[in-house]
Amino acid sequence: EVALDHGAARRLAAEYLVSKGHRRIGFLCAPRSLATQRLSMSLREEFKRVGVMSAWIVDYPIPHSMQDFYAGALEFAKRWKTAPQSERPTAMVCLNDEVAMTAISALASEGVSVPQEISLVGCDNIAESEYVVPSLTTIDNHVDQQMSAAVTLLLRRLKNPEGSPVLRKISPSLVKRKSVLELAE
Repeated sequence: EVALDHGAARRLAAEYLVSKGHRRIGFLCAPRSLATQRLSMSLREEFKRVGVMSAWIVDYPIPHSMQDFYAGALEFAKRWKTAPQSERPTAMVCLNDEVAMTAISALASEGVSVPQEISLVGCDNIAESEYVVPSLTTIDNHVDQQMSAAVTLLLRRLKNPEGSPVLRKISPSLVKRKSVLELAE
């Protein structure tokens, strides 16, 4: 089995945002599912570990299209805009780059500027994340390494079908772009 080290991905995002002065950090995810609930809980634990006291966890129903992603992001943008400034997160970690990119658009439609008013970090490092404005800071999950490792393990299994199962975790990396603002301390 080949998998991204999700714990390392959460640590990278949380530690980077904290290093930039963010203390009110949330998690924007879609869809609502048992897997995203577990991820929300583990991300909340990571936030606590790095000194973040309160975190917004925002999710929305299963999207069937980018329009559904956008609708959820727009709901978040409206909630953020109407919350008291002292309670608004200054940064959000997003489940993936699609969620983050629709959040950038939805926030802009509500007159909220990324990263001047809220910073965003995505996950996946899809090609489009470099070209959205502002370009998206994201966690690169190294799909190419995951695929290469999967092929290698599959070939090994074909040569030795009775061999022991192997778990290969791929370490993520942070791609710093323009969607995160350094806050003055």
